[in-house]
Amino acid sequence: TVDSVRPNKDGSFVLRAKVTEETVFNVRIDKQDYPAASVINDGKKVDLQIFFDPVSKVMTDRYEVKGSVASSALQSYLLEFNSQLLKGKVDSLRVITERALGVSKSPALSMMIISYYQSLAGNPAFGLIGFTVEETKAQVKKLTEAFPKHKGLEAVSIMMATQPASSKGMVGQTAPEFSLPDPNGKMISLSSFRGKYVLVDFWASWCKPCRMENPNVVNAYAQFKNRNFTVLGVSLDQEGEKDEWMKAVMKDNLTWTQVSDLQFWNSPVVSLYNIQGIPFNVLVDPTGKIIAESLRGDALATTLDKVLPK
Repeated sequence: TVDSVRPNKDGSFVLRAKVTEETVFNVRIDKQDYPAASVINDGKKVDLQIFFDPVSKVMTDRYEVKGSVASSALQSYLLEFNSQLLKGKVDSLRVITERALGVSKSPALSMMIISYYQSLAGNPAFGLIGFTVEETKAQVKKLTEAFPKHKGLEAVSIMMATQPASSKGMVGQTAPEFSLPDPNGKMISLSSFRGKYVLVDFWASWCKPCRMENPNVVNAYAQFKNRNFTVLGVSLDQEGEKDEWMKAVMKDNLTWTQVSDLQFWNSPVVSLYNIQGIPFNVLVDPTGKIIAESLRGDALATTLDKVLPK
């Protein structure tokens, strides 16, 4: 959490943050799962007016922002994207995304657009075709050339340079080893689960498709945890968002081990597992070999029932 505040009697509030470059700030009200607004600090002063409805889940049409061209562009993109998604017009979503990227003059906006699209493309339920590694590299290269001093883009560029030219899947490979801290700071390594079947589940509190998929993972864990099976949750939340990560863990009843370095897409696990969108998971057998990946919906329980010992 960068800053928090209790609104004045007239509903006004001021949030402050010390930043050295453009970034996306998610504004939440009370204990809402999703941001009430997302703003970018491309202006000296950003004025935000939120029309709060405690029942509403989709908030992109319930706020107005002034003093930030990038924030207005982000809101317009999300409104058009979500509207077409609800209508089932999936084929238009990539066109909308590419058009928004083509006119964006903000590094934070561009990375947010790419991340949002890829997070939905990572869920088979939406039927979206995500950007390939080559396409993502091209987008990042274009951004780093336009904004060479942006540290966040520099980190993403370095990460993308390690990505293989194309994703051929990881089934049959030994799961890359990693160690990440749990919420208490204790380092947890993947190899510590050797001898068990473990679903390594990559997600984040800000990722709506992840949150929608979590009940399915909860049910699978309850059904199969006594068959030498467990889950390791790996969050791609970011620095300053630990509270939101913890709230999501509690609200979604994720009772298995959770880890995160709070480095967002800069986390080393992103390149290790060639993650192009979340939710994403791999199923690792007791010897450390990946035997399945991207198990969502009914495919998760079906696969687990097939491979786990009776």
